Amino acid sequence: MTKLKEMRKKPITGLIVIAMAVFIDMLLYSIVVPIVPFYTSKFDASQTVIGILIGCYAFSFLIATPILGGISDKFGRRGVMLWGLVVLLASTLLFAFANSMLLLIVARLLQGVAAAATWTAGLALITDMYPPAKRGKALGAVLFLVGAAAGFVLTPTLPELANSVDRLGGGAYATAFAVFNMAYSVGMIIGPIVGGGLADLFGISTALYIMCFVLVGYSLSSRLVKHERKATYVNNKME
Repeated sequence: MTKLKEMRKKPITGLIVIAMAVFIDMLLYSIVVPIVPFYTSKFDASQTVIGILIGCYAFSFLIATPILGGISDKFGRRGVMLWGLVVLLASTLLFAFANSMLLLIVARLLQGVAAAATWTAGLALITDMYPPAKRGKALGAVLFLVGAAAGFVLTPTLPELANSVDRLGGGAYATAFAVFNMAYSVGMIIGPIVGGGLADLFGISTALYIMCFVLVGYSLSSRLVKHERKATYVNNKME
């Protein structure tokens, strides 16, 4: 509790630490993508196996998140976050020196566990350090830095989500981020495997074209959902 009180007195310092931890995690995640072709030729791996290599990170992230969340509640956030960074370092070294696809997959699985520790403990620390009125801005700052590292399209929507669920209390807040993390993780699990399979069957160009059509469909549906949400909000307000 002493450390938590100290961080509450200096929340900006704690926020910077959490943001940098998440930044490093996403940087190490995305850094693998440009070197995938090297491993493809080195180990003579198929596109499907490469897809599994990328997707297994999200698989372990999805499994470890609720487990590590419970551990951080019981034993403290800072310890979970610190061990997450240690495992992230070890798994990255294992990835660098791996001499088989199996070791690469094990390294990526460990990276996913480390990421779950960093994200779960980091976001929980923010809720501990900031009152509800300021929590959305704090999360927005962290997720902005994550967006700078990874360039994810959904990042700008998260501060709005955080501010909205703050009005509904901690339960809605935790549920909203749990749903987001689950959807995000499932998408990363399925996406690379499907993409690798399509590339094996139809070629890389055709697989990319299919993904483009999916993205266009998603963009159009997002606009419809946005308008529907606005209309619902107006009706609720009028009622």
